[in-house]
Formats: sequence, structure tokens, C-alpha cells
Amino acid sequence: MTSKLLVIEPVEPLALSRTPISGPEHLGARATVFHIPQPTTVLGALGAALGVRVSDGLNVGRLEDVEAVATKVSERFSCREPMLMGPLLASKDLTELYVPVGRDLYASVRLIEKVLRLKHELPHLDLGPCYESPGACVELSVHSRIGIALERRGEVGEKVVRLGHMYRYSVVVYRDASTEVPAPHSSVYALNCGGDLDGVVRIGGEGRVARLYTETRVPQALDKLANPAARLEPGVYLSVGYIPIVPKSQRVLGLRLEEFHGLEFLEEEDDVMGLPQVGGAPPKVRIERLGLGFSESQGTRRPQLLALPPATLLRVRKPKESTSSVDAIMTLWKIGYSSMYKLSAVYASDYHRGNRKVSTSRGEVAT
Repeated sequence: MTSKLLVIEPVEPLALSRTPISGPEHLGARATVFHIPQPTTVLGALGAALGVRVSDGLNVGRLEDVEAVATKVSERFSCREPMLMGPLLASKDLTELYVPVGRDLYASVRLIEKVLRLKHELPHLDLGPCYESPGACVELSVHSRIGIALERRGEVGEKVVRLGHMYRYSVVVYRDASTEVPAPHSSVYALNCGGDLDGVVRIGGEGRVARLYTETRVPQALDKLANPAARLEPGVYLSVGYIPIVPKSQRVLGLRLEEFHGLEFLEEEDDVMGLPQVGGAPPKVRIERLGLGFSESQGTRRPQLLALPPATLLRVRKPKESTSSVDAIMTLWKIGYSSMYKLSAVYASDYHRGNRKVSTSRGEVAT
């Protein structure tokens, strides 16, 4: 049972930029941003709200800074593992919760069985219910903004524009899928801690802020959230956040469980079912690069990892308490990465396994 709900209510559209990655899909003008604050960002916001300070000289490459902040937040907030599970999208009044079903689309949990069809030969998406009534689904769009770099002249002088230093950044806007009208939404996490807080903190870049507060009225749907850091029961799950994976060598060509850390809670390769598609096409397995953000305490950017994206379908075959031999993976699990929403207690029908492809930023790899 979830202890509390942690709510991130934006005061203004948030700038949640992802680290640029070279490659054909990133050479154009299309911005790459996170749609929802990620666990490392939320952990940093919790640490700032609680006045947590960590020492210098921590190894950011091994995520020692994340572990240090998580430990101090856990001590001050009386937390259990996993500390966080999520994220989900929520209406401003918290009466509707949404899970990701595509790259830019979230569906209400009350309609998830109608939107995400599991009881068919091929699990697939039916977007019809999204456009039948307001509040059924939320579309996420990225809007570009122009920023101007400033400098201060003198120790107490006024800030002035640095000539020639304009830049472009992106913010995320939520809108109702059926009405196409922008609407305020919050991000929520299940918080397994005993403490309470309520305040405005910086979230993401460009000095954007959000109200961060706990809510004791926990929606029943959050009981379906699961994480490998705790016991997983058999069933079909939908990833609500990124699932970090680390290759065991540099010669990995496909998604094979024995060649990756981070998927220890699965039994077979086909348990990674993939992203559901519209129109009855087989789910597609996709691997992306995941930036873990900037370490404020150490003044440097954290590493990138490979990851399965949100909305990936996964199949857990038997009850399991998982561990990973990679400390960084365990740290990420503990703060909320690899969180999943349970869709069914039984397996989805076996789908056609031939010609399954794994999509990456460099193309597709048949598995």
C-alpha cells in the first residue's frame, strides 16, 4: 500500500530538456524533452526542499551523488524502498490519473483496457476512446521559446543582455486529446515515506518552478504501481517511466537478457513485448538513450544509459524479488526508475514472434 502521493504541480510550463544526441533524428529542429519530471530531477527537488547537502568529490559516473542524496532524503523522510514509483500524469484536481501509451499520449487508467487492447492476438492501441469524451486522454506537445543570456556588471550592478547570446529552449504543454484545449496537469509519484512537505521548488531548467507537496489521499490506481526493487507478481505490465539497461559488453547487437544488466526481473527475451502500435501491428521494441540529468552538488552532468522507454509492455512470469550486480541500477530502481503499472494478472496472448525488431537511434536490429 502506497504511503503518500507526491505531487509536482507546475506553476508554469516546465523546461525538461534531454541531452542532445548526434544522429539523423536529432539533426533537425525537433526538440527532445522529457514530458514529465524524471526521478533524478524529483529526487533533487526533494533534497532541495529538505535542505539536503552532500560532500564534493563524489563519483558522478557511478551515481554516488544520487545515492548520497537518496540516503539523506530517506533518513529525514523515513522512507522505505523503493522511495518513489512513477511518474504518472494527473489532472489538476487529482481525480484522473494517466499512464503513457505512446510517445506523446497518455490515457486515463479508467479507460486503459479500452485503449490498450491486450485480449487479442496482437496487443495494440485503439485510440477511439481517447477522442470520444473530454478527460479520456492527454496529448503532450513541445513549444519552442527564445531565451536571452544575461550578465551582471560589477558585484552589485544591474543585469544586462549579453550581446549575441540568444538561445532556444523548449517547454511541455498538456492538452485534452478530444477538445485539443490546453489544460493544467500535474505529475505524481507514489511516495513510500512518512514525512510531509509543501513548497515551491525549481524543477528542470530555465529557472522554472513547481509546487511540490504530499497528499495523504492516495488514488486506488496507485496500488497497481510496481518496481523491481520490491517483489513483483506475475502479469503484464506497462512501463510508466524509463527502464535503464547496461550492456555487459560493447558487442551487443540485440536485446538479449543475458547481455544486459537491469532486466533481471524478466525470464525470457520475449518478456519485453514492446511498444503497442495502432492498427493491429505487432508491438515494437525500442531502445533509447537516457540522460540522467545534471548533478547540482558536483557541478557536472551525469552519464547516459540505454533504456526501454515509457509505454513498453513487459511480461513477468513468476513472483520475484530482483537484484542487480550493478550498484547504479539498484540506485536507479530505488528512486523510481523501472516503475511499471500492472495491467493484468495473466499473460497477454502470445503474439507472432517472427520478424520482431528492436528500434534504436541507429536503426533497427532484428531479434
